[in-house]
Amino acid sequence: MNKKKQVSPVVIAVGLVAVLGFVAFMGFKTLSGPARQAPSAPEMYDAVGKLAIKSGGDYSKLSPSEQKYLELMSHGHGQKLLANQFARVNGARGK
Repeated sequence: MNKKKQVSPVVIAVGLVAVLGFVAFMGFKTLSGPARQAPSAPEMYDAVGKLAIKSGGDYSKLSPSEQKYLELMSHGHGQKLLANQFARVNGARGK
């Protein structure tokens, strides 16, 4: 009267793979260390200010890697950001 259903070997194998995958993932996360900290806004704008002074506000005088940094940081408005930061830096110097 008390018949138990047996669990199929496929279900056991899938459960075992899932548990092992979870353990491996947690071990990787634990051993890989903390995520890299993104720079703060003041740090980024200081870097843009230095690029503005270096280039004289001229986007074409920047290296391709510096242009890429500005484009990524400003979401495609690197030239405008550089020009605005150059104006801001020059306005602060004049006072």
